[in-house]
Amino acid sequence: MFASTSNTLFNAFQRLSRQIRRASHQAIREKGGLYHRQAYLLHLVAENDGANQRDLAEQMDVRPSSMTEMLMKLEQTGFIVKRQDKQDQRAMRIYLTEMGQREVEQLIAINDDFADSLFNTLSEEEKMQMLTIIEKLCLCLDKTNNPGTDDFSGHERICHHDHHC
Repeated sequence: MFASTSNTLFNAFQRLSRQIRRASHQAIREKGGLYHRQAYLLHLVAENDGANQRDLAEQMDVRPSSMTEMLMKLEQTGFIVKRQDKQDQRAMRIYLTEMGQREVEQLIAINDDFADSLFNTLSEEEKMQMLTIIEKLCLCLDKTNNPGTDDFSGHERICHHDHHC
């Protein structure tokens, strides 16, 4: 029995996703020294400077104890600092240090270099076509995973009446 074109495409996307994840993790590790989860957490802190530990754990979908350990390692390296919340003394707020900001900038540069090297074989038109297709698939998955809502977190609505999502 032969796989459908959709199934073959799905398997190719999964393979590509695994390869991208492995290669990008390796690039970050080789050039930046951080593990992927640490780099991601550092990005989250940069985007949400002053967030509390609980919110960061929720965004990363990790247990609070795991978040405590991850934050402790980033604090020991000097990338973040924890401060007590002024309104709730039990809560800790997480802030990026200057060193952490420099690390985030380096991580962004590593990601940019990796993305450029990955997509340099595509023309600008092919990149835009691929981006449109990926956004459309993401929108359809958002719609499937969040039925009854038309709010797609700022994504442009691409799914038209003649396309089934």
